[in-house]
Amino acid sequence: MTPAKSLSVASAYWPLLEVMADKQLVVTVYEMRDLLEKYVPKEDRPPQMILALFEECGILERSPVSDSEWELVHAFGDFFRHLSNRQRLSSPGILVSILEDISYQTEELQKAIAANSPDLVIARCKAVRDRLDEVRHVSESRHAAVIHEVMKIKARTDRRTVHERYEFISDMYLHHIEPLRSIINPGGEMDKRLSELLLVIKKGLADFSNDPIAPEMLTRLGSAVIRLEKETLAYFSAAFKEVLPLYNQLRHDAHLARAVSKQLDAVSREGCGPLAKLLQDQMPISRWRAEYLFSSGTMEDYLSSVSESVQYVPEPLVISAASGSSANRYIDPFELLDKVNESKPIGDTLRWLFEAFPDKTEHSVLAAFQEILQNDIQYEFESEIASHVVGLATYHYYPLRIEI
Repeated sequence: MTPAKSLSVASAYWPLLEVMADKQLVVTVYEMRDLLEKYVPKEDRPPQMILALFEECGILERSPVSDSEWELVHAFGDFFRHLSNRQRLSSPGILVSILEDISYQTEELQKAIAANSPDLVIARCKAVRDRLDEVRHVSESRHAAVIHEVMKIKARTDRRTVHERYEFISDMYLHHIEPLRSIINPGGEMDKRLSELLLVIKKGLADFSNDPIAPEMLTRLGSAVIRLEKETLAYFSAAFKEVLPLYNQLRHDAHLARAVSKQLDAVSREGCGPLAKLLQDQMPISRWRAEYLFSSGTMEDYLSSVSESVQYVPEPLVISAASGSSANRYIDPFELLDKVNESKPIGDTLRWLFEAFPDKTEHSVLAAFQEILQNDIQYEFESEIASHVVGLATYHYYPLRIEI
């Protein structure tokens, strides 16, 4: 059976297979008959023939428990869940293993650069790029799975009790979100691996500057690394913001429900007497009386004058720029790229930016420098450190050269 035929069969029975993937169903002949009547009512063939067709296409396989039961093949299950945004939560260990392989591929890329072999460098770049795409897929799938589960809990479609919801979200927070934070946050495992890879890419760009293909592959690989860092951090931040408030709320609800259940159980067994005594001991009726009151006209006049006095407000230490100068604090990226293309070649990009945009702030010029690094522009760092004085600041840096 060809892959095209398998996909054709899967598309014809899409609603049925999507339900099986979402609920992780293991079906028998009788259950398949019910699913066909509900999701594919126009199907005339018997369920035994449909099961045989699915098995032939590699969509279903016999259960290891019984030969009369079938379950969805793992790859097809992931495929259906991916297209319906209903991915399952994967273990953080999967991400760690991919990062370890990226570290290994980085070492191999470094060896290829040291051996001065452009063909081997290109091959290693492709291998590293594949592993980076795997990390992106895992990160995106995990984010979609978290959002899917959170939405089910918020919509109350999961049919769980308060305690079951709390146990589920607690397990998600403690065993998925927290371990992932230690991996993705700055200084974590991913940051270290990708920083090592960027250093190797920089070395390769310097060594293969005259090669026709290798620099382009290395530059694209560097752009993929930067995109991966942005996307994984964005996906994790979005999932964390969804899970943490829900975790705190369900923990409060679960503790409250447990306390109420305990008190109701005591009332059902012993009546209201113990509850009334508990309330009296813990929340007794308070009594108060006024003491140390005074009546003094002099004091009253003094307090009145204090309340009406105007306090001196010192001048601020830092005076913000006028609102009319806000336009000078932003460099339009499209205008920036047009100006770069017009001015090529550029020997020292940072110095050129300060000279090309003299009315912009230092912050805007540095932001424009970062924008150039993130775009698909052919550039190369010089090996000698240069200095440039701007106002009271002196910049020491490796000049960035942009060729035609």
